[in-house]
Amino acid sequence: MKKGLIFATTLAMALGVGVAVGAHRSEAKEVKAAETTTVYCKMTYSWWTTGGAAIGVYYWGGSSAGAAYPGVRMSAVATDEGVWKYSVPSDITGIIFTRVNGSGDIADWGAKTGDLTLPTDGKNLYTITSSSEVWGNPGVTGAWSVYEEPAPDVPAEDGYYIVGSESNWKFAGATKMDAGQGTDKAQYIKYPGKAGESFKARSYLNGVDKWYGEADYEVGEVDKYLNIYVNENDGLWVEDWVEPDVPAEEGYYICGEFSGVPSWKYDGATKMTPTSQDGNVAYEMNFPLAVDDELRVRSYFTDRDPYDQWATVGNGTEAYGEKSGDNFKITAAGNYDIYAKYEQKAGDDSSKFYFYVSPHVESYEIEMTAVKFVGATKEGTQAQESQIAYDNQVFAPIQPAMSGYALRGYFTDADCTVAYEPHKFSADGHLYAKYTKAGFYVIHGPDWSIDEAAEMMTAGIASTNKAEAAVTVATKNETYSFVYYNEEGNMSGHSGLGQEYAYAVDEESHIKFTETGTYAVYWAKDSEEPSSNKIYLNDGSTAYCTTFLTATGGVCKSDDKSEEYISSLQTVWAAQKTAYQALNDGAKAEIVKVGFDGGKEDGTVAEQLMARYHYIVCKYGSERFENFIFPEAAPIAPSSAYIEFGSINSADNTTMIIIIAVAAVSALVFSALLIIKKKKQK
Repeated sequence: MKKGLIFATTLAMALGVGVAVGAHRSEAKEVKAAETTTVYCKMTYSWWTTGGAAIGVYYWGGSSAGAAYPGVRMSAVATDEGVWKYSVPSDITGIIFTRVNGSGDIADWGAKTGDLTLPTDGKNLYTITSSSEVWGNPGVTGAWSVYEEPAPDVPAEDGYYIVGSESNWKFAGATKMDAGQGTDKAQYIKYPGKAGESFKARSYLNGVDKWYGEADYEVGEVDKYLNIYVNENDGLWVEDWVEPDVPAEEGYYICGEFSGVPSWKYDGATKMTPTSQDGNVAYEMNFPLAVDDELRVRSYFTDRDPYDQWATVGNGTEAYGEKSGDNFKITAAGNYDIYAKYEQKAGDDSSKFYFYVSPHVESYEIEMTAVKFVGATKEGTQAQESQIAYDNQVFAPIQPAMSGYALRGYFTDADCTVAYEPHKFSADGHLYAKYTKAGFYVIHGPDWSIDEAAEMMTAGIASTNKAEAAVTVATKNETYSFVYYNEEGNMSGHSGLGQEYAYAVDEESHIKFTETGTYAVYWAKDSEEPSSNKIYLNDGSTAYCTTFLTATGGVCKSDDKSEEYISSLQTVWAAQKTAYQALNDGAKAEIVKVGFDGGKEDGTVAEQLMARYHYIVCKYGSERFENFIFPEAAPIAPSSAYIEFGSINSADNTTMIIIIAVAAVSALVFSALLIIKKKKQK
């Protein structure tokens, strides 16, 4: 009873206390944090800032008490050097700016302002104006002013900029540079510099601000265009912009000094007439020149390296003037023919560029025709752009473009049998350029040339991953070569047979066929390089073996020895004999060679054929089933593997396996029962 009263009393007291506390909390008033004002202090004199000193602020009064003197360290304004800031309660009654250490626990470093009152008119920056040292009381002097903290000096996007006096050395208003080339990180071509302007290059990348140039670059007294670069070696590099000397269109130009007036730039130069499709030859006929005129040929092509090139005086030109440095100087006034030629061989980075000057003579038009061949067979012709020749110049034809064909040479007849030899033309003429189609060819001796009865293989690596052709071998041991002829006129031979054959062997760079017949030859793709691919042969043996096995399949499914059945089988046998005799010698050799390599049920079709063939002959006798594979001798006695394969079909195999398996299991069970019985008898 007493324990119950004590518990009830304790519970009631606890509840009473809880209610009282709750009531007290509900009556408490919320205390709001005092509003703050950011104050700034500026000090730029060295006597204050030396030693890494900072500015502190000490304040008092109002709703919140500040830290003990010398107060708290202010923060430097990142965008305005010499300005410091701190947020203080808005209702303080007094404030002092103090000189403190720049890091670590705050300490008084001896200088301060006098007691100040926080302005209420919006002024928030106190600038210290005491240029001389003032220590202790009464403190340094200064003045309050309205201040707005500058925004961060960060560009709208990362990159390199030209920053200077025109942009107040800020990213805002600065000129963004373009991406550089080579070692140049950035560049600005034809920058409009103003007289008296100073600038540096500045980058902002991934939050990192960096300046380039140890000293400001100053434009000078007059406005001028500049090329400005930022590179790895020089940092900031500036040069005067020069109007580029580039022609309105690509080609060959005659530059020089004519009648004392220099004209070495493309602007005002005479453009020459091109004479071929690839732009390697140009001329200017009947060009007037005076005594002491100097000239030189110049070309501009964006697909050459370099774009801009000057030609060298060609041999023989000196007969009509003299060299003047790299130029040609005229010694006798008159009209001249000027001829330019550019040469660059395939696979050679160097080039040769010459110009020739000679008294004007008549030019001759040389018509050009491309004659297309596939091997030794003429395929067709195609007109090419005519070229110009001169009666005092050796004419060198320029290769016309012909995609998919290799140039074989130049000829003076349409059948391309009479080779052209360079000579001087004295009249209009006609040349024929002979082309052979690039691709795979079958060639043979004695000349081993694609011009001598060569046969082009159909299809090709680029389209079907193999090229193929039918090769007829008239006599044993004939040799052939299978080559790839490319557009550069180069032949690459085969890399050998892809597998072993009974009737063909590799012999040096050729394939020798030891048996006669017609063979399907495949050049199969083993890699992207034609010369590393392999030759494969199809003699028809596989197709015959498949047909033989299908036609004689019934013999493995019956033990029927009736005359009707045997007569039917003999008809099939006779048909297979006729088909076998029609095979070429290579196919027959392949069947015999491969057929005797095994005789397994899962062997090649040739091995399966030989097993079936032996089974039929052995079962029914060679007197009724002619031994056409071995016509001069009895067939070799078949092995047990041949007999088993020929006499048991796949269904029989399955049945036999099941029977053997059941028998084996029964034997095991029976043995187990005997053992158990013996144990019980013991």
